[in-house]
Amino acid sequence: MDLARPLGLREMVETLLSEHKGARSLLLELEELLLRDEAQKVAEGLIRLDRYLLQHIVDEEASILKRLINVYGSEKCEEEIRILQQHRIIYNILQECNKPQELTALKQKFAELKVILERHFKDEEEKVFPKVLKTLT
Repeated sequence: MDLARPLGLREMVETLLSEHKGARSLLLELEELLLRDEAQKVAEGLIRLDRYLLQHIVDEEASILKRLINVYGSEKCEEEIRILQQHRIIYNILQECNKPQELTALKQKFAELKVILERHFKDEEEKVFPKVLKTLT
C-alpha cells in the first residue's frame, strides 16, 4: 500500500517546500514555548510536528528520493542516501523529544532536532529538489 500523497512531481516538490516553511514556523513556536517553560504546550506541539513530518518523509522518500536512486543508482546518489539516513535520525530524535523528561533535557534534544532539520531542509532545497526537477520533468 502506497502511503504517499498522489501528486505530480512538480506539485510534490512545491508541497514539500511549503511544508518546510510550515515546519520552520512550528519549530520557532516550539522554541518560544520552551523559553517560557510551557511544557504541556511543547508536548502538544511536538505531537503536531511528529505527525507533520511523518507524512512529509513518506512523500519525500517515495516520490523524490526513491525515484532519483532508481534513475542514477545508489553509487551516484550519495546525497539522496544521506537524506534518507537523516530521516531516521530526525525520527529518532523526535521520538526522544516526545518521551517524558526534564525540561532541560528536552531543550537539548529540541536544539539538536532543530539543527538537523534546518540542515536537512537546506540540502533538499538546494540540491535534491532541483536535481529531481531537472532529471524527471
